[in-house]
Amino acid sequence: MTYKFTAVRKNGERYNGQMEAVDKLGLARILRASGDILISVKEKKAGGFNINSITVSIKTTDLILFARNMAGLMQAGVSLARGVEILEKQTTNVKMKIVLRSIFETIKSGGNFSDALSKHPRVFDSLFVSMIRAGEESGNLVGTLKEVETHLKRSHDLKRKVKGATMYPMVILGAMGIIGLLMMKFVVPGLLKTFTDFKVELPFTTKVVVWISNTINNYFIWLFIAIIIFITGFIYYKNKCHN
Repeated sequence: MTYKFTAVRKNGERYNGQMEAVDKLGLARILRASGDILISVKEKKAGGFNINSITVSIKTTDLILFARNMAGLMQAGVSLARGVEILEKQTTNVKMKIVLRSIFETIKSGGNFSDALSKHPRVFDSLFVSMIRAGEESGNLVGTLKEVETHLKRSHDLKRKVKGATMYPMVILGAMGIIGLLMMKFVVPGLLKTFTDFKVELPFTTKVVVWISNTINNYFIWLFIAIIIFITGFIYYKNKCHN
C-alpha cells in the first residue's frame, strides 16, 4: 500500500512524504530505521503514486548482486527475512533500500518471498518471480537464487553486446554527419565562389546543395548544438534502456 505521511528528522525538521509499505506499522519501522519519527499517516488512494514509478532506475547489476548475496547468506544459515534485512542495511541505492524494506516487511508479516517480489513488477519481472516461486515450492531456494543470478548475468552480457553492436554504426553516422556539416560550412562556399566567377548556370541538384550550404552557414551554431544534443540524448537513452 502507498501512504502519505508527515515525519520529523533527527534535526527536528518536519517534512511530508509518501512511501510504499505493507501497513502503517511497517511504514513507521522504515522511517525509524532511517532515524525519523512518524507523526501522521494516511493511505493514498489507487491511481496515485506507486513505488514502482520510482524504482525504474534500479539496474540489472543491483539485481544480480541481490540474488548472489541472498544465496550466499541463506547458504550460510541466515534466515530469509534476516538476509533481506541485512542487504537492506548494506545497500547504498536508496530506491533498492526502499524495495528491500518492503520485501522484509511482507516476509515478516508471514508472506512468501515470491509474493513480496511480485509487489514490485518493474523491479522483479515475471520470470524472476516465477523462478523464486518454483524454488520455494521445491525447497531449493538457494539453488534457484543461483540460477536467477546466472540468468541475469547472461541477459545483462547479451544486452551489453547488443548495445555495443548498435552504438558503432551510430557513431559512424554521427561522424559522417559532422563531416558533412563541416564540408557544407567550409568547402561548398569555396566551390560556389568558383562557379560564380565563371558565371556557369548551375544544375538543379547543385542549386539544392548550395541552398543547404547557405542554410547551414546561416544557422551553423544552432545546427551544431542540435547535433550534439541529439547525440548526447541518444547515448543517454541507450544507457538508460540497457541498465
